[in-house]
Amino acid sequence: MSGRYPAVVGSTSQSVSISFMNLFCGETRDVLLDLNVPGVSVASSYPLFVAHVTCSADETSEPTSSVQAFCDILRMNDCENNPSQQRNILIDSQIMRVNGTSSLQRALASADNGDFETAKQILRTCIYETSASASNTACIPLVQSLLAELESALENVSSRSTYHHGGRATMSDTYMCYSANRQVYTSPKKTSVFQTKKSGQSQAMSATYKSPAHEEYDTNSTEMRKKQSEKY
Repeated sequence: MSGRYPAVVGSTSQSVSISFMNLFCGETRDVLLDLNVPGVSVASSYPLFVAHVTCSADETSEPTSSVQAFCDILRMNDCENNPSQQRNILIDSQIMRVNGTSSLQRALASADNGDFETAKQILRTCIYETSASASNTACIPLVQSLLAELESALENVSSRSTYHHGGRATMSDTYMCYSANRQVYTSPKKTSVFQTKKSGQSQAMSATYKSPAHEEYDTNSTEMRKKQSEKY
């Protein structure tokens, strides 16, 4: 589950490649794997999959590869299972992110079709599930931030007027942010859960490269639009 990033399954369905483009220094990406685990006759430990990363600084530089990371699975006997055992908190937080992203996408589609009641119900259900999650109970920042965004989205579909006067744009931005694990612009009232200090500095630095000529062009364009408006 790679969100907005392309995932290509191999011809034998035993491998998948995911491409991430234009990462700022310090940024990270999370991928949630949904796997069918083969059954075994006895409890044992065996390798499930191998992951490795290939990256390059730009399109012209030679790619470099990381050391392969192996993932083993440990199967237990029935007597070892604990029904009250909770899944890993960090995995739970990613599941909540994927569910939240899907709910936002479906709510946007319903609201675009004028069905605001369905959009509200989709978001209310997701808010309830996210609030009750183990990762929210553990105060994981990603999930708490997502929960605040879902509650904001519910307000944005409260009426047709609210939705079409900024609500849709805000929801769309939230969907893109959580499906891409990336937050380029952060409101002063919100905390970016996808930026590290280093990636934030890199993005802030890139924003300072706006030239005076470009600013002048923007000003002239605005004045021209005003003159055209007065003319008509």
